[in-house]
Amino acid sequence: MTSKIKVLPIHLVNQIAAGEVIERPASIIKELVENSVDAGSTAITVKIQNGGKTFISILDNGSGIDKDDLVLCLKPHATSKLNKDNFNYITTLGFRGEALASIASVSRITIASKEATSEIGYEISANAGNISDVSKSNVPQGTLIQVSDLFYSIPARLGFLRTDGVETTYCYKIFKQLALASPNVSFKLENNDKVVFNYIVKGNTKVEQLRNRAEQILGSTFAENSLFIDEKNPMLKLYGFVGIPTYSKNNQDEQYLILNGRPLKDKTISGIIKFAYSEVLFSGKHPAYALFIDINPSSVDVNVSPTKSEVRFKDVGFIRHLILSSIKTALGLSSTQKTNSTLGSQLFNRNNYSNKNLDLNIFQPQKPTGSLQVKESESSYLPEVKPIINEAQEDTKEPQQETPSDFPLGFAKAQFHKNWIVAQNKDGLILVDQHAAHERITQEIIKEQYFSKNIPQQLLLHGELLKLDPLQMEVVDIYQEQIRSLGISFDIFGKDSIVIKGLPSILKNPNPVDLMLDIIADFKELETPQSFNKKLNDIISTIACHSSIRSGRIMNVAEMDDLLRTMEKTPNYAQCSHGRPTYIHISLADIEKLFSRS
Repeated sequence: MTSKIKVLPIHLVNQIAAGEVIERPASIIKELVENSVDAGSTAITVKIQNGGKTFISILDNGSGIDKDDLVLCLKPHATSKLNKDNFNYITTLGFRGEALASIASVSRITIASKEATSEIGYEISANAGNISDVSKSNVPQGTLIQVSDLFYSIPARLGFLRTDGVETTYCYKIFKQLALASPNVSFKLENNDKVVFNYIVKGNTKVEQLRNRAEQILGSTFAENSLFIDEKNPMLKLYGFVGIPTYSKNNQDEQYLILNGRPLKDKTISGIIKFAYSEVLFSGKHPAYALFIDINPSSVDVNVSPTKSEVRFKDVGFIRHLILSSIKTALGLSSTQKTNSTLGSQLFNRNNYSNKNLDLNIFQPQKPTGSLQVKESESSYLPEVKPIINEAQEDTKEPQQETPSDFPLGFAKAQFHKNWIVAQNKDGLILVDQHAAHERITQEIIKEQYFSKNIPQQLLLHGELLKLDPLQMEVVDIYQEQIRSLGISFDIFGKDSIVIKGLPSILKNPNPVDLMLDIIADFKELETPQSFNKKLNDIISTIACHSSIRSGRIMNVAEMDDLLRTMEKTPNYAQCSHGRPTYIHISLADIEKLFSRS
């Protein structure tokens, strides 16, 4: 009887392994650069062409590979970094012995290397798993690995790669992560024969090198708006930079986490860091940070995934405590005071629904009372900057004559703490967040204008020159049509700048540079231009946020009533674009309960 179980041929085993380790060109950069760092390199140069799909080159000045090991390094599960005695104590970045064999099985690869003690270098090549003989090479000390025609031997995998621009973006991202993880190593990246990034080592101490590398990668603005953390204990060390709350972002692009020198994507740790900011960040905003965790290798399992991007900790609770306390202390949140007002907690704690004596419907969405008009001539209800009225000044406006057909949000009575509108309707009290309310109004107007392909535009008196990093320029180049469709006019100026020429006319005194940077950050999260529609709501929300009435803006009664009437005409007006309520309603009956009058 013929056995149903077959032993797979080695070339197919390697291709399966490649599917786990090599997801895209950026995966090759990660694996090979980690090998270069393990080899003690002080300078690493990466070159790519066509997003890395047709060519990737990694050159380092590390310890090199001798002639005999060149043959073995292309064999599956062959490694100099692991043995049976240290499997649970891994101190190197690469260790599985799968990367080179996997790459060789799905591409054309050449490895040339020379040891410091050798007078001559050697090279070897492989073509879809077929390994050549070793020959002499004039390569300098270190190792040069060239990979071309990725996935040519399995065209089905090739079809899953994105456009050159998108794959280039992925290469840039992993390159930045690797460069940050090793601030004592110089990194250079060339794309299509042009130098894109050139991170040289600056500083004599580890802290100085880290500080300079963080500024090189995340920019001077991050450096100016971040705090240094340095916590040590016998189990682990936590250090690096955390952005101040006001430097929050719409996405997670500026979040770097390094564990024992290895870039990490760990949902548990990322969640803990975000929780540390929970008291000072709005919903939908993300903190920026470049954090390093050095931990005893025996306390963490890095053998969870083939790509080594996820880990498993033995004592997550301890790590959670250290991260929370460190960040909160740095942000000055360790002694956050709680309100001592029982009434305040009853009224405004949205989770306190179990209070039998006080059943407040705090979040009561209302349906719009009319359709939202978006014609330019009818957008006068968007509050303009008017003369500020002193809070102590008596309002000269005639009292509103309320009618039986009272508006859902009632009539404005006052503004307190320059952030909130107090209104009265026939059923009770309305408290409105003026910024959140106007943000929703603006978002809905821009949405209607966008879908009607009629976003009125105002030209800037002087064009705003904005210098971008290579990754941002790549995003602008890929998505320039979609960005312009949102009413933003700009020209590409040279290889690293754009000139902003016009913005949607509905925006009132926006900062063109800040707005454009936030929009580019939103577009970074898209995988393809076709996925733009899925992200459209968030992108329009970003634009709306730049136009809204700011907290601290004093409004007179007429302006406040104008805002209330416009809210009632606006779809989804009960929430702002970030999901926060724009107002709360406290019924008269519930207020009477508070004073024991019912």
